[in-house]
Amino acid sequence: MLPIEQCYGVIVVLREEQDKFLILEHNDTKDDNWSFAKGHTEEGETPIVTAMRELKEETGIEEIKILDIPLIHEEYEIFRHGENRLKVNEYFIGIITNDKVKIDGDEICAYKWATYEEAINTFTHEERKLALNEAQNYLKKYITKIN
Repeated sequence: MLPIEQCYGVIVVLREEQDKFLILEHNDTKDDNWSFAKGHTEEGETPIVTAMRELKEETGIEEIKILDIPLIHEEYEIFRHGENRLKVNEYFIGIITNDKVKIDGDEICAYKWATYEEAINTFTHEERKLALNEAQNYLKKYITKIN
């Protein structure tokens, strides 16, 4: 059984005529690694506290409405610290009305607001595309609850 590396994050959605997703490019990889805000839990943190801390650290976003729906689950194998690991990311979906973002410049080198189609075409990892698709399906299902 592979060791598990667990992260929590937020799929941020800007509600406009056409929803836009906040996607971030991470500095820590050699290839294009566009993703959502996420990170590892610090001692004593709950998943939502971790997700909100990482969101603030990576994007400066503090005001967000987290939807009360199941977490979106993403997993894949990675090689880190000399061994294969199972990377598990779980995402909350959050709605914002302000598109102001201030990336940290340390972990994140770029960001963009992308439509569903733009984000799908930007992501290089299939698991990320599946997570985005799941988020889009939740938004369609719960759209009356978040208008």
